[in-house]
Amino acid sequence: MKKVISVFLLLAVMLSCQTLFSQSDASVHYTVDLNNTADDIVRVSLHIPALSKNDTMLIFAASAPGTYDRLNFGQYVQSVTVYDAQEKATIAQRSSTNTFTLENPTTIRRIDYMLIDTWDDKTENRKRLFNPGGTNFQKDTCFVLNYFAVCAYLPSFKKSPMKVTVLRPQNLRGASALPLIRQTATEDIYQAEDYDHLADNPALYATSLDTVQLTIRDAKVTVAVYSEKGKIKASQIAGTIKPVISANADFLGKMPVSYYSFLFVLGASPQNSGDGNYGALEHSYSSLYYLPESDNYTNIENMISHTASHEFLHIKIPLHLHSKEIDDFNFLNPKMSKHLWLYEGVTEYFAHLSQIPLSGEEAFMKQMRQKIQQMQFFKKKVGLTELAINVMEPEMQEVYPMIYDRGALIAMMFDIRLRELTNGTKTLPWLVDTLSSLYGKNKPFDDNELFPKIISITAPEMQQFIDTFIVGAPTLPLREYLGKIGYDYEEQRSVQGYKFEDITVRFVSASEILLVPKSPENSFKAQEGDIIVNVDNETLSPESLGKTIGKIMRPKSDAEVKITVKRGDSNVTLQAKPISAMVTENHALAKKTAMTPSEQKMYSQLFHK
Repeated sequence: MKKVISVFLLLAVMLSCQTLFSQSDASVHYTVDLNNTADDIVRVSLHIPALSKNDTMLIFAASAPGTYDRLNFGQYVQSVTVYDAQEKATIAQRSSTNTFTLENPTTIRRIDYMLIDTWDDKTENRKRLFNPGGTNFQKDTCFVLNYFAVCAYLPSFKKSPMKVTVLRPQNLRGASALPLIRQTATEDIYQAEDYDHLADNPALYATSLDTVQLTIRDAKVTVAVYSEKGKIKASQIAGTIKPVISANADFLGKMPVSYYSFLFVLGASPQNSGDGNYGALEHSYSSLYYLPESDNYTNIENMISHTASHEFLHIKIPLHLHSKEIDDFNFLNPKMSKHLWLYEGVTEYFAHLSQIPLSGEEAFMKQMRQKIQQMQFFKKKVGLTELAINVMEPEMQEVYPMIYDRGALIAMMFDIRLRELTNGTKTLPWLVDTLSSLYGKNKPFDDNELFPKIISITAPEMQQFIDTFIVGAPTLPLREYLGKIGYDYEEQRSVQGYKFEDITVRFVSASEILLVPKSPENSFKAQEGDIIVNVDNETLSPESLGKTIGKIMRPKSDAEVKITVKRGDSNVTLQAKPISAMVTENHALAKKTAMTPSEQKMYSQLFHK
């Protein structure tokens, strides 16, 4: 600690000789130094206008919009030092996890602090944060700057104009949707309207940042990619994204923004993978992704296309249509809206619905079936409004992912029920458009007024639907609702298929999966303790796991399968052909051979037939 502080003070004195903005500048000004990074630590300097005697608290965000989790970025702050006009330094005292007390604030002219990144944090018993909502400070390689995690603020200046100067080596290139007002060979200066605007615009810096510029429906779109081993190119991702976002624009009726940035980090480092860290975080004019790097781009193409569709549609909900809790987000003591079903459940449903003209009916129904299957893993029964209000509690964090499965299925049911009640004249996309015209980015709704408003503009019967399925937590009547759009649903059925006898797999960890014999006579003659190395010469990786393990647990033909296992100190190759047998198929969906007129009408509307 002393060594870090002594180096810190030396750097602070050096910085004082090159102040970039005078104290007469009315804006708050941050300087983020990417040149002197060591041990995943960066220095941030905060230049501020004159403080009053009441400006005694420096705040680091406890949470951020769209994360629905308690992040406590103050825990990654090593030290805070304040300087007066004569460069006299004083160490600020921590008053809570996310706050520091400022003594004699009227004398303060600059505040410096050292930050540890979240991606590589190895502090014992500290919860790993979702990578797209965190920070990465990899010296001379890759920097992810979520400014709500990087920039502390003072409450009285939260609405003030802000500048951010990023000091960088010449070989580091950056990408951000934040307006760039000045650039030199070694620094970038950005302008933000206020702290909320700053927090809404992350930046990605990398030595080998690969970028492609696209035009989609007259909007300027940037695709910036850092691929850790250089395996994935921006041109590949741009080729995947362009038709997806074009389909989103058709679904919305137009491109909702005139510019947008997709910021991708494709990671291969084991310390950054798994643990629920893959995914993305939405922003008004950009989205930030952390996804697995792959030798074969096709393994992650579907993950990229769906995630991009979901994050882009967040422009509509909640970045445009949202409650007061989101509009004036409290970064220190966040208040949760009860309408997570709308923000995430409906957006997830729309992310698939919007792609039907591009990928087809079969792909849509396959995704809905997958959500039905995944929904079964969440045993805790909780209504979506209860989940939303208490989402930051540990027990709710455990079941939070259900919003993307159960939440999306309820959104589909909502759409079906609304179409049924109005003879197809009103739909869920229509409802969101109507609500967006009543409210909007600068006109948030009151949390308690949304449901009554929905009832008033749809149908009285929707009250029962909301009370039963969004507030309540019953078993979903999927057979009934899927039947209304021309599909038969069976929770279980026996079908002719293929299987390997007396064999299963067991997940010990993300990197250790066992091939487990149920008897010595199993198809592969596997033994206790066999660890799967590869299946048909394809190594196990997060992006291909379903496919590779599926060859063992759900073979689609009688083709021979070869499995390499680690047995003791040696690798052994096992091989077998599955046998034809009656197998149990869970959550089966099949298009009806004959539909009623009402089913046919709804089927045709939904699938554009």
